[in-house]
Amino acid sequence: MLIDTDPQGSLTEWWQEREIEEPQMSNVPYESLGAALSVLEGEGYNYVLIDTPPESNDVITATVKFADLVIIPVKAGPHDLRAVRQTLTLVKDENKPFVFLLNEVTLNTNITKDVMVALSQHGKLCPPMPRRTIMVEAGIDGRVPQELRPSCSAARDIRKLCDYILEELESQQARA
Repeated sequence: MLIDTDPQGSLTEWWQEREIEEPQMSNVPYESLGAALSVLEGEGYNYVLIDTPPESNDVITATVKFADLVIIPVKAGPHDLRAVRQTLTLVKDENKPFVFLLNEVTLNTNITKDVMVALSQHGKLCPPMPRRTIMVEAGIDGRVPQELRPSCSAARDIRKLCDYILEELESQQARA
């Protein structure tokens, strides 16, 4: 299940372009998130991915409280590194498990390596999501790379990322 709490609504726009209605999407105001998550759990949803705005605000504060795992996306650059501080403080204040996701990076560059080193001093890093043209191509009509070319590099990157996140969630559940 997907929930878009970002006023920009890019996840909702992507989903509306899809020809198929999977994954499912629910529009929930962040103020009703707790009740909505309880209903979804009762309906048998094991995983809910919640998209939040990029800036730290009331939406992120409310959403983090319900998270089993916070995925903090970061692009390799000084603006994102500075911006991530507020989110990181909030997540740590709530004592929530988190991972950093380097997104739209150019692999094997000094800036990407430097950002990876800087972030790794504060927490775990997911497998990075390199900048790939097919991500944009697929997104135009609400698809993902696996739906265009199942064996392409971007599809493998996404599978690797999903496997990592599922392992992190299982690890968190085992500790609980």
